[in-house]
Amino acid sequence: MISLPVSSVDGIPIIVDIVPKGNTKVRPAYAMVPKDVAVHNTGNSAATADALMHGKYLRNNVAAGSSAPYASWHYTVDDKRIVQHIPLNESAWHTGDGSGATSGNRTAIGVEIAENSDGDYAKAERNAVILVAFLIKTFDMGINRVRPHQFYSGKYCPHIILSRDGNLEKFKANVVAQNKGGSVITEPAPAPQPVPSELPAPKSGEGIVDYLNRVGIDSSFANRQVLAKQYGVTGYSGTAAQNSTLLTKIYEGSKSSGNPAPKSGEGVVAYHTRLGIDSSYSNREKLAAKYGISGYRGTAAQNEQLIQAVYKGKSVSSGSGGSSSSGIKQVGTVQIVNLNSFTYVYAKPDKSSKRVGEAKKGAKFPIAGSLSGWYEVIHNGKRAYIDAKYCKKV
Repeated sequence: MISLPVSSVDGIPIIVDIVPKGNTKVRPAYAMVPKDVAVHNTGNSAATADALMHGKYLRNNVAAGSSAPYASWHYTVDDKRIVQHIPLNESAWHTGDGSGATSGNRTAIGVEIAENSDGDYAKAERNAVILVAFLIKTFDMGINRVRPHQFYSGKYCPHIILSRDGNLEKFKANVVAQNKGGSVITEPAPAPQPVPSELPAPKSGEGIVDYLNRVGIDSSFANRQVLAKQYGVTGYSGTAAQNSTLLTKIYEGSKSSGNPAPKSGEGVVAYHTRLGIDSSYSNREKLAAKYGISGYRGTAAQNEQLIQAVYKGKSVSSGSGGSSSSGIKQVGTVQIVNLNSFTYVYAKPDKSSKRVGEAKKGAKFPIAGSLSGWYEVIHNGKRAYIDAKYCKKV
């Protein structure tokens, strides 16, 4: 079956916009018999980033040739429509677990839920529930074959649903209710991620929406309401005065972790004890790994690095690892092995992409996910990629 045998489900139009063959980074064209449905959030809250725009994105990637990322999925759902991009009898690159015959990429229908700030997310999620219900009925799947992206590779996705509900169970209950003729209940999106540390200063005359977009924070009204509550801006309705106050609080609040500064001459044990943090050597080892201090042995230099990392709430700038305080879900740790000196850290899972750092032998990195031949790691608070042949899970 290439497409569903209907042009709409429950009044939601289905637009079939299959991307052309020719670029296997977008349309791998492996034959597939669907066994699962993998649920995703697009991770793109920009205005106009609806289902149609994501279709254009995939078509542009087909034309981009070898510079395109390994990324594709079968459907994008927004608050108005369902758009199909890949045939249902072909695989796509959406679960981050490689190209093996039993991988999610080769067995699961990928459904992306749009989160564009100018759309109605709750309605988009409701539409996704209706589509997924129709898919599992069509392909005779049990409800336990509906899985989050996180199930396959550990990536924290669908991030809106996971951060709101903790798992996919409520979404699945709604799917069951839909197929039984019951009601479907979804909720508005919460804040997608914590505010990063050390944000740049606002530009002169820059409004809060433009600022949040520039620093990579969801600028939707729903998320600004959540941020307002977090920063003590009561009764937020989006007035100019409230926006100015919220912008100032977000910027000022990003400058440190909220921990008091270390006192002059204060050692790491005394500082941690004063903060109420376990100051034992074993816990300091864990904190060192968290903040990117590789090979921690308790030296004076390492202890000073650890004091500053805990105070500032971010990783050290040694290039030796990433920070799990970035808002990206950590699912494990890899250590760099099988080389004499170092390998590069890349912006994309492609050695022709930008080099964003060095991974020295013995260094440890938090894992955010994986795909064929690569580990997705957290490096300087962002997702990056290291060749899997130089990595060992620890």
